[in-house]
Amino acid sequence: MNRFAERHRRFRIAAFVATEYPRADQAATYEELDRLGDAIDAEVGVFYSRVPDPRSVDDTMRPLVGGGYFVPDNPMLQAEDLEHQWRTRRQRFDTMASSLARLAHQSVAGVLTRRDVRIAMSQARMVQAFDADMVYSRGLGESSVSALLSAYLLELPLLVDPTDVEAEPTYAPLLPLLTEHATTVLVDPGAGEADVVARCGAEVRAKLLLREGEDGLTRAAKRCLEAIAPGRNVAMGPDAAFTTGCPGNPCPPSTARPFLVIGAERTGSTLLVDLISSSPQIACTDEVFNPRSIQSGLLPWLRSSTRSRDDLKALRLADPAGLHALLMQDGADEGAAWVGFKLLYGHGAADQRVVSHLVADRDLAVIHIRRRHRLRRWLSYCRAELTDEWYSRDRKSSAPPLRMHLDLMTVLMDFATTEVLEDRFASIFRNHRVLELDYEEFSRDFERTTYVTGEFFGLELGKLSPRSKKSAATTLADSVTNFDELESALRGTRWARFLDEDADE
Repeated sequence: MNRFAERHRRFRIAAFVATEYPRADQAATYEELDRLGDAIDAEVGVFYSRVPDPRSVDDTMRPLVGGGYFVPDNPMLQAEDLEHQWRTRRQRFDTMASSLARLAHQSVAGVLTRRDVRIAMSQARMVQAFDADMVYSRGLGESSVSALLSAYLLELPLLVDPTDVEAEPTYAPLLPLLTEHATTVLVDPGAGEADVVARCGAEVRAKLLLREGEDGLTRAAKRCLEAIAPGRNVAMGPDAAFTTGCPGNPCPPSTARPFLVIGAERTGSTLLVDLISSSPQIACTDEVFNPRSIQSGLLPWLRSSTRSRDDLKALRLADPAGLHALLMQDGADEGAAWVGFKLLYGHGAADQRVVSHLVADRDLAVIHIRRRHRLRRWLSYCRAELTDEWYSRDRKSSAPPLRMHLDLMTVLMDFATTEVLEDRFASIFRNHRVLELDYEEFSRDFERTTYVTGEFFGLELGKLSPRSKKSAATTLADSVTNFDELESALRGTRWARFLDEDADE
């Protein structure tokens, strides 16, 4: 289910508690946030950038592992998200970057290379897609940077709750800047109030609200929500969040229509492309914008094309939309009714121009392919990385798949990242005509897949067969050498179902 779907409660609150969620010492905070949501009919989303080792949290908190709103610590995504913020709200971006630079005694360029600031830019984009009504910042640490940037860049009310301000002393100088931009500052009576005034100056008193009783957070949140400007904020929500100021133009008119296959690695996208492109009515090439292919000088293209590969590769760097237009032209010249290519999530994140162009083309049809069994997908990815064998067209029996040791935390980060990217790209193309396919279903029933895709394209495709083949399957216990470790760590979490052989059924 897309986490950026329509809201079911009146308000949405983006909460920043710590970089890790859940954290064993924050159980009381999560309970308080639950009470807040119920009291004011709000969905409270906890935003974070690190998934904990499940073995470090008790059984009552294990169901929270993988919940909330995770933002990957991914340099490629961070670069795209930072550019999005700069393009879409340049004045506020420059002002906040300058403020942070002065605070850190760094140049603006230097502060924008900091990991915490780049993660904060990504967090702000997720808060925008979440369609938040206000931002809540608890404590004082790295997550406070994300709360500050989210609230300031998106012009949202900010509730600052500087409980335990000495928890991360490195970020103590951030408190005056937080309270300067806060709508309300929630403090404990006595020492807590005096400490904040001493650090931030007497002018902060006008923003203070004392935490008295269990409803202190609720009263503070209500005060913040009263500051919401009337009317719908069109700068919020997934449509605004996942597009930028990059120019995007649809392809020129053609006798063929454009389509796109998107998904993560090892979701059967090559198998699907082989299947549908075996029809003469469909022309589909592979990963045209794969960064690895760009670096190595490779460019998949339609087989009958006589164009100069050097010219096409130069155009790919200079004008992705122009390259797509030539692909459409070559496919139409082949007599195809539909022309497409494959775009993996990482390829779209590597060049925002590609996504902006595709989003602008409302005639574009999208096939979004997923693989529900995330552990099998990651196992397949690790094998392909190790052997550098990403697909096979040999239909003869092959050797048994390699047995692999899977690092627990790498597995969890992949689970969380894949979920984020699935939701992100579903939101990017949510206003297009989309066919969603599950690898587990289409790979075992090509006849039905042919029928479903034919219906989507409005074509009679007949009987199709892919050239590539599925990898041989073994049980997870036989495939993963440390399966017992994974089983013990994931027990009680929302990801435990991926330990079952039939979790994908």
